[in-house]
Amino acid sequence: MDDDLRAEFLIECAENLETLDSDLLALEQSPDSKELVDAAFRAMHSIKGAASFMEVAALEKTAHAAETLLASIRDGAVPANDERVSALLASNDQVRGILDRLGNDEAIGGEGDAALLARLFKLVKPDPEGSPSAVASAAASAANAAKPRGAAKSRERPQASVRVDVSLLDDLMNLVGELVVCRNQILRVSESDVSEELSNSIRGLDLLTSNIQERVMKTRMRPVGSAWGRLPRLVRDLAHSCEKECALEMKGGEVELDRSILERLKDPLSHILRNAIDHGLESPAGRRSAGKPAEGRLLLRAGHVAGQVYIELSDDGKGLNTERIREKAVERGLISAEDAVEMREEEVHQLIFEPGFSTNNEVTRMSGRGVGMDVVRSDLTQVGGSVDVRSVVGGGTTIRLKIPLTLAIIPALIVSCGARRFAIPQSNLVELVDIGGRNRSQSIFNLGGAPALRRHGQIVPLLYLGRELGLDGGGATGEYVVVVHADALTYGLMVDAVHDTEEIVVKPLGKELSQIDAFSGATVRGDGSIALILDILNLAHLAHHEGRVEEEVNAQVDDVETLALLKVEVDGIGPTALPLAQVIRIEDVPLSALTRQSSAIYYEHEGRVVSVHDLVPKPRAENSRVSLILCQTRNGCMALAVSNVHEVTDATLDITLGAGPHWAKGMAMLDGRVTTILDMEKVA
Repeated sequence: MDDDLRAEFLIECAENLETLDSDLLALEQSPDSKELVDAAFRAMHSIKGAASFMEVAALEKTAHAAETLLASIRDGAVPANDERVSALLASNDQVRGILDRLGNDEAIGGEGDAALLARLFKLVKPDPEGSPSAVASAAASAANAAKPRGAAKSRERPQASVRVDVSLLDDLMNLVGELVVCRNQILRVSESDVSEELSNSIRGLDLLTSNIQERVMKTRMRPVGSAWGRLPRLVRDLAHSCEKECALEMKGGEVELDRSILERLKDPLSHILRNAIDHGLESPAGRRSAGKPAEGRLLLRAGHVAGQVYIELSDDGKGLNTERIREKAVERGLISAEDAVEMREEEVHQLIFEPGFSTNNEVTRMSGRGVGMDVVRSDLTQVGGSVDVRSVVGGGTTIRLKIPLTLAIIPALIVSCGARRFAIPQSNLVELVDIGGRNRSQSIFNLGGAPALRRHGQIVPLLYLGRELGLDGGGATGEYVVVVHADALTYGLMVDAVHDTEEIVVKPLGKELSQIDAFSGATVRGDGSIALILDILNLAHLAHHEGRVEEEVNAQVDDVETLALLKVEVDGIGPTALPLAQVIRIEDVPLSALTRQSSAIYYEHEGRVVSVHDLVPKPRAENSRVSLILCQTRNGCMALAVSNVHEVTDATLDITLGAGPHWAKGMAMLDGRVTTILDMEKVA
């Protein structure tokens, strides 16, 4: 068999199979749709015709049996019920298996699956007895339907697309990457004195290179919906296997992603769906008892945010059992019992991504080995993405994937520490903060021994890039802080200098550097120098940045101690202070942003509902604003409503314990005034 002809045959059959899967699933929901039956019949007939031409007998027989059943459904002899659709989907699986063996040069028998063929022909049943003559009649009907009807001449359409080998596109992308590097080098040369004619030629080259780059990039981009084609079938099979009912809704399938990244998403999406159906959704009886419809709902949607693509899968199931996850994590040795008690709910939920973690006591065909969600995080990390989970007990779970648009050519900001230059992907950038002159003392302060930055009323952790990487010139003398964001973490990077933004070609690191988590790759700059690309999320992890605030929150306050305090004013109380280590951020919001239910007040912060505590409730005008201090406590995040926010101060306090309101730790002299020291655990 000719290799090129076989490759064309395999691609054509795979495309028809994908159409068949979606049409049959839709037919199950709309069994009277003649259009769906006709479309499925045409696709199966195309597979049979191609198999006959290629002389793949087993494939031809399977496709012929499925085509016969579809013809019987189309003629109205039998209904398109669940049993028949299941048999047709099984024939698709059989065809897919034959194609896989053919693609791997494996031997293929000529008879096909006898049990499946008998099942398909039995379901034709044009009459109650299912006589052989009736079956033969249906087969003849299928053969006649395959013949062209009418005498109209077919008009050949111009070819709108061609198939190109993926490796050729990858080679083309690599060449364009080298062209971009050369373009950057020439642009650097053009900064010096050159003739007007040469300058015009360089500008033309720049424009041409950008246009070529844009179009080649489009050849790599595919809609995410192209990777979702098999998911409805997967959901149907999983739901049947788990004896559950669920419907999958998909939105945003037109969002485009780099082909290489899209291929990596197929397994993670399958694992997430399997987890949602097996663990998340309740049984029909359980849903009814909880006041929900028997059919569960899965929502898969994609979109753009901050230069990245996000894909979310939400279910309306029972949500994550936080205590069960704690127990299993301790039982499997993933965390200690002491750490489990101290962990916040959001941190506990992240444990489902740990290798070997599962809440199932027994290994089943569906789950229990603890490899599914670990694969999700591992695959996403390899493409520079991240995964986050949010869950509400009784309300369901949402898993969000964040993925870069492409891994080939990305815009980046070039920064330097000492003589070394580094690239920060633009998708991670939030803003640049000028801390030169007097701004430095007003913007930077110590938070529990670690530097922090005041930004728009928020407190942002700060890293000295050079110091973390062990370089001379630790970034402490720079005048700019680069505020970056990765996953759910925002922090500042102090650098010696900030340069221009550039489009950089991402090159993988060699074996010697691939184990250094602080870098995700490297690039060749216009002057020929090498710049390492910073991995913003892993850099924070290496600096143990997430743990610093938690250590401060959990630190016990002695009777006499030195504390970093945030001074505030609360109407009816007077001077008040609270530990700065527990402050996440400060926000000034309109009163309309708060939601009141009975005597409770709530505020939405980054997609989470936060309880608002007003120590001395008082009437406020509808158009007024309120200062909220978002704090971290052992029980999670909460917000404190205050009248004014003053300043941060370090103070050695002699606290009179038990004095003041019941939610206060005590009273102390602060800057010559009697001040109430809040105990945020009691407030919460």
